[in-house]
Amino acid sequence: EEEKEKEHLPYLVIRKWEPNIAVDYEFRCFIVNEEVTAITQYYHWLYLGKVLQRKAEVEKKLFERIREVQKLMSFKPHSYTIDIIFSKNLEKNWVVEIGHAPPTAGVSLFDWDSSDDRDILKGKKPYQFRLRTDPLKNPLEDIYPPLRLLIWMEREGLKEEEVLVEHEGYACDECGVMPILGPKFSVGTQDLCSICMKKRKEETPKDEKSGKENCTIQ
Repeated sequence: EEEKEKEHLPYLVIRKWEPNIAVDYEFRCFIVNEEVTAITQYYHWLYLGKVLQRKAEVEKKLFERIREVQKLMSFKPHSYTIDIIFSKNLEKNWVVEIGHAPPTAGVSLFDWDSSDDRDILKGKKPYQFRLRTDPLKNPLEDIYPPLRLLIWMEREGLKEEEVLVEHEGYACDECGVMPILGPKFSVGTQDLCSICMKKRKEETPKDEKSGKENCTIQ
């Protein structure tokens, strides 16, 4: 019994933070049968101009790091992912983690619902290294809703305690974030988060009589 309990003890691993890390320069590498099937930038909405210019060099360094990690692995799953992050000058890199294969792991610029992309990730089609080639026209709309809220807070200069009010059981009818964090706007039969309400205001003319939006705020 005691031995079984020891086997299931959780471990906390802490390592020194590298100040030269560029959070944007993280990549997810997909491995099947010890072969790299695909690589993608981790944050799909970012445009990494410097990486695009040095794509071949970055790719070479990613493969070198993957091979180093594979030599150290005592247990090698059939398929898994390795996340690798680079320094600001792209000269150094570090392993962030070894993780599950998709669909448990996110696939960023690939689409797990696409049979072609799925075959690439599984190694049934030729390897690809994907980077965004053009900046997004409306980047906020393509970002995970809670992260959009944090970006909006930063832009508006709002403090956490002013915004992070949780409306349990309510989802934004526009972007789908649930629960709604911060002010909840009710417009007709719809509930909206702050970001979607702001967008709605920009697109919808104000009531000519009152000069106010026809909505309630909670």
